[in-house]
Parts: sequence; structure tokens; C-alpha cells
Amino acid sequence: MVAQAGDELGGLYNMDDSMALISLQATPKGLPVAGHNGEEAAFEKIDSGELLCTILIGGRHIGYWNILTAVQLAQGEKLPHQVYLKTYMVMSEETKAKYWDGNLDAKYPNLPVLTTDEARAEAAKPAEMLDSLD
Repeated sequence: MVAQAGDELGGLYNMDDSMALISLQATPKGLPVAGHNGEEAAFEKIDSGELLCTILIGGRHIGYWNILTAVQLAQGEKLPHQVYLKTYMVMSEETKAKYWDGNLDAKYPNLPVLTTDEARAEAAKPAEMLDSLD
């Protein structure tokens, strides 16, 4: 796909960080590549400038969150009809300034932006169940 797109390819988004890391090998140097999941290996590539960004949800958080929801339902707790898993964009300050002129927070207020160090700290916390994105 990358070879066929040639110069028309402006960037590459992957639905998983492991795919993003592999796609780095097939993309021209400097082409923006983004991932999804917030894995440590992706954080390292963001720090080195090779990966544009990732979305921190984290497999550990999703598993915990799903089990928490099931336990609460099994115990008869009333849960909102719709619940949300807190999600974060992870990128360097340089990337944030380069691509969004530092206004990413204003454009997407419900998607907090973290540096890799902040994301590592957040990933170590238990997942939160939210009933709104406000």
C-alpha cells in the first residue's frame, strides 16, 4: 500500500501500536506514522521522533475496565446506559506545536494530550469509568 501510494501518501495511521512500529520499516523517513493503544514501545519511538503519536487506552485498562463493568453489573449496581473509558493522545511537545500550533487542547477539549512521561504515569493507574466526557 505504501509503495503504491508513493508521493501521494501524507501519513499513516495504524489501529495498533505493534502495526505502527512495523509500518515504520516500510514508510519513507519523515512520513508521519501514528499508532493506537499506548504501548511502551510506541512511547520510545515517540521520544526518538520516529512515531508521530499514539492513543493511550492500553490493553491493561480495557481488560480491567471490562471486568469492572461485569462485576458491577453482576452485583446489581446501576450503571449509566453509556460509559466511557478515559482516553489520551500521546505525543511530544514538539509534535503538538508542529501539527496543531499548540492548539490541540482547544480544538479537542475531551481528548487530553500527554507527553510520554505523563502517559507512562497514567497507564500505571487503574482505569476510570466515566459517565460523560465532560
